[in-house]
Amino acid sequence: MNSKTNYTIKASAIFVIAVGLLVLLGWQTDSVILKQVLPVTVAMNPMAAVAFLFSGFAFLQLLQHPATTNQRRVAILLSLVVILIAVLRVVAIFYWFDAGVDRFLYPNKLITTVYNNTPSNITINTAVAFVLSGCALLCMAFQRIKLAQWLSLPVAAIGLLSVIGYSYHISSFYNATSFTPMSLHSGVCFFIFSIALLFANSREGFMAEVTHLHAGGQAARLLLPAAILVPSVLGYFVLNGVLHERFSVAVWMSLFVTAIILIFGFLVWVTAWIINKFETERQNEKLVAEEKLKQFNQELKKQVHEQTRQIIDQEQQYRFLLENMQEGAQLIGFDWRYLFVNNSFIRQSKLEHDEEFLRQKFTDKFPGIEQTALYATFQKCMNERVAEQLENEYEFPDGTKEWFQLSIQPVPEGLFILSKDITTQKKAEQEIRQSQERYHTLMNSVDGIVWEADTETFAFSFVSEKAERLLGYPIERWINEPSFWAEHIYEDDRTWAVNYCAQCTRDGKSHQFEYRMIAADGRIVWLKDIVAVIMENGRPVRLSGIMVDITDTKKMEAELAQKMLSQQKLTTEITILAQEKERNELGLELHDNINQLLSVVKLYLGIAKKEETYNLEIIEKSYHHLEEAMTEIRNLSHSLVTPTLGEDGLKDALQDLVDSVPQANNIRIDLSVDEKYDSLQVEKSKELMIYRIVQEQLSNIIKYAKASDVNISLKQETESLYLSVSDNGVGFDAEQTASNGIGLKNINSRVGYYAGDMKIISAPGKGCTLEVFIPN
Repeated sequence: MNSKTNYTIKASAIFVIAVGLLVLLGWQTDSVILKQVLPVTVAMNPMAAVAFLFSGFAFLQLLQHPATTNQRRVAILLSLVVILIAVLRVVAIFYWFDAGVDRFLYPNKLITTVYNNTPSNITINTAVAFVLSGCALLCMAFQRIKLAQWLSLPVAAIGLLSVIGYSYHISSFYNATSFTPMSLHSGVCFFIFSIALLFANSREGFMAEVTHLHAGGQAARLLLPAAILVPSVLGYFVLNGVLHERFSVAVWMSLFVTAIILIFGFLVWVTAWIINKFETERQNEKLVAEEKLKQFNQELKKQVHEQTRQIIDQEQQYRFLLENMQEGAQLIGFDWRYLFVNNSFIRQSKLEHDEEFLRQKFTDKFPGIEQTALYATFQKCMNERVAEQLENEYEFPDGTKEWFQLSIQPVPEGLFILSKDITTQKKAEQEIRQSQERYHTLMNSVDGIVWEADTETFAFSFVSEKAERLLGYPIERWINEPSFWAEHIYEDDRTWAVNYCAQCTRDGKSHQFEYRMIAADGRIVWLKDIVAVIMENGRPVRLSGIMVDITDTKKMEAELAQKMLSQQKLTTEITILAQEKERNELGLELHDNINQLLSVVKLYLGIAKKEETYNLEIIEKSYHHLEEAMTEIRNLSHSLVTPTLGEDGLKDALQDLVDSVPQANNIRIDLSVDEKYDSLQVEKSKELMIYRIVQEQLSNIIKYAKASDVNISLKQETESLYLSVSDNGVGFDAEQTASNGIGLKNINSRVGYYAGDMKIISAPGKGCTLEVFIPN
């Protein structure tokens, strides 16, 4: 399809779109000309105008060469919408179901715009034409061109009948029985649109015969327009004459038949003239070509005769050279039979003891080669007369494989092929490649940047792929920028790191050092660089090494140092608080208990001193109070002095601690220690820590809990010692008290020292449970 035809087809689609838009504008503005063309004709339904608009736009999408996937999808969608509108109208016409599709737009105006007292609905012939047009567009979208052309023919017939009916004033041509007739511009659009569909892909289907460049196509393009226009125009004049009664019907029909015979006779003569002219030109061209070919053959025969002698003289020389070439040489004719082979090729083929090669078929000598890519290359060179050079691995019938370098050259006789055995070279290349692949795989699998550099400039000659993954800079920058390493060292480390590496290199000493580099994204990365100095003749010639990312290690060291400092501060703070607490408790005990008891004794002794007679009652009271003060002092000392935990161990010490709780507190204490505890071999320092925790918690319970039952449990769970101290006291808010209580902080500090874990389970009115886990 030439560009002129393509423009005409696009113009037809644009015409259909324009008609649809103008009709919609006519309904919007109530323009009779735009809606009806003539006041006496029927108006185009607005939904029919939309269908024309969609059909034209879908057709334009499919005219793109090549149409994209999105354009085809849009065309298919619009075609389906057109088909849906038409099908819904057909269903409504036969009273199956009325969706009111032709009344979607301007329903009020449709009622007032009537033809023969009938609104301007979509007629049955219009709906059928839209169904066929939409189906033709779908076929065109799916490359079913022949079917699209056959579907377009009835659309052209419906449109042409409508136009002729309007021209001849025969309503049955454009009006189906009991329905509103098809509008004039609908008939025109259907006819133009169907013709455009027929010529859109005119190189395929039955339209290919019309658009053919030969004489038949020219005749068809001449006769088809005449076959449409001549009968239409003559029929109009005949019908007009009959209606005006100028002559009888028989006279007009005679004139009509005579005119058709004369006009089509003339067209047949023109067609014959075109075909004869075409055949005459072809015959003349054939004669000229035969004469030129005859002259060419005569000249060629002379040249062949002159050159044959030269070829015969040179043939022996060429044959001698070919026979003694190290490369294999073979000449294969167009029938794939050998015309020449040299000794080197026979050795390469491993067929020395086979029958003669000459006149044997290439495919018979090497069975199965037809299924190889090499044979496909030979066919390409033979058929297309092109040269090729390639390397091919061939497997011989005995299972061995060898590599050959082939040079294939078309020659007048067929193909000339030179083959060189490169098996040894290929094996060496493969071993080198495998070695390099193993080396690169090893280098890139190392968790560090493997590198090599110059001893003078520190310019890198090799850097592994880990460099780009770790620091983000392309490998090319490491290799191509001689000062890359020094420029990207962190500023505070740059001078000493470069100087240290340079000094060690001059001394020929392998070395390792830690420094920081700046990554592409601005991160600071700690690297440990392990450098080996390669020496030759007592001089450093190359540096090789590996850079290991130790950023996480450095961060962990910093965090550990910070944690140790914080832990040390917390321990010191808790120790000071504990000491202050013990001093306060000691002061309170001395002031509130012992000091009061001694004051009473002093008072009694003062009274006894003043009395002249011996007062036994006062002396006994003083003795009793002194004994009570001594007991308080002993208990106080016992709580302050570190228990020895000697042979009796922690169990007995805890039992003594429980027994020392005064009975006046009305607290029942239940102590449970694992029977296998003695076999656990717990360190004495851990036992002392456990003793102090129990002592501290008992003190808190006696002072604050108002509890009546206390349970103490000590046992081994998996790999930890488990201590539990629970009471049924008043309880407290665990989150608030745990963060403020000095006693609990002291316990937590002791547990943390041994990398243990402490839990407080308590709530107001729910008692309290202290759980401690110590690794053992």
